Amino acid sequence: MSLYTYDRHGIDEEDDDDECSEAGWIQWFCSLEGHDFFVEVDEDYIKDNFNLYGLRPRVNNYDKALDMILAPEAPDDDDLVDPDFVEVYRCATDLYGLIHQRFITSPRGLTLMKEKFLKGGFGYCPRVLCERQNALPIGLSEELRSSRVKTYCPKCQEVYTPKASKVGEDMDGAYFGTSFPHIFLQTYANLVPLDFPTPFVPKIFGFRVHGKKSLVQEKLEHGEYGTPEATSSSSAAPPPHQTDQPSSSAQRPQPSAAPRDDEAAGARQRGEDLERRGRSNGRPRRGRGGMSSNNSEEGQDGGGRRGGKPRRNEQMEEDMGGELFGPPVSLQFNQGASGAGGRKGKDPVVLSD
Repeated sequence: MSLYTYDRHGIDEEDDDDECSEAGWIQWFCSLEGHDFFVEVDEDYIKDNFNLYGLRPRVNNYDKALDMILAPEAPDDDDLVDPDFVEVYRCATDLYGLIHQRFITSPRGLTLMKEKFLKGGFGYCPRVLCERQNALPIGLSEELRSSRVKTYCPKCQEVYTPKASKVGEDMDGAYFGTSFPHIFLQTYANLVPLDFPTPFVPKIFGFRVHGKKSLVQEKLEHGEYGTPEATSSSSAAPPPHQTDQPSSSAQRPQPSAAPRDDEAAGARQRGEDLERRGRSNGRPRRGRGGMSSNNSEEGQDGGGRRGGKPRRNEQMEEDMGGELFGPPVSLQFNQGASGAGGRKGKDPVVLSD
């Protein structure tokens, strides 16, 4: 960059002296070649000590540099060859750049940067598929002499190196800061591009390369551009541990305990019916352990015909009564002869099937 280069907006060499005498140091500095990204900071903003808080330790020759910035006249040719002036000028450049970083986030500064943005004063996104989207200046660090200023594309949300014709060698990224583009786009939400960037599709002889995706395509799939599909799916989809999708084990029907309870109740009911029928037929009443409740009466029978068979039948009833799957079945057995004619009597015995 040359300190002898002035504004290129139609100023004739004959009017250089008049123009320089009328303009102050700020106007002269912003009109230098390679300073296209700068806007003119208001003097009232610079004179407010609150806006300069914390800058003194970061800049050498702070007082002299501040006086140079607020000088009402632009430097002349003799000043530009003075070594002392050049040294203070370098400090004034850093101080003005740090003040500029704060000023462009103020309401007045955002308005000036908006006007320059709409005119394409910061250049365009170099990505072809962004179709000349207006870019914004951004720094990669808040520290001086860390990196030069870059440009940020609001459409593809990537950072690029601007053209050398717009950015001089002394344009530090700290003069704009790392937050300006995001503050700017949140302040002027209507300037955020509504259409999403078009991803580049790599092809070989017209055929798409399998498994090859561009960076923009990856961002689109992950919803980093705020696509409606990604936003709706991310808001509707529950977390993995709270998903409503049933697992393979949950899809299998689980056995219900109600049928078993009904079956047990039915078995108990049938057991009570069986016991009730036994009492009505004159059979001895069974106890809890399957033993007869009137064993003494059976013992007095002399071990006759009712001393063995009924007890064996009762044991059969108890064995069969533990698994009752149907109504009781009445069976009749011949209990021996009755009478001289050989006619057999019938003593019904109820068994469970």
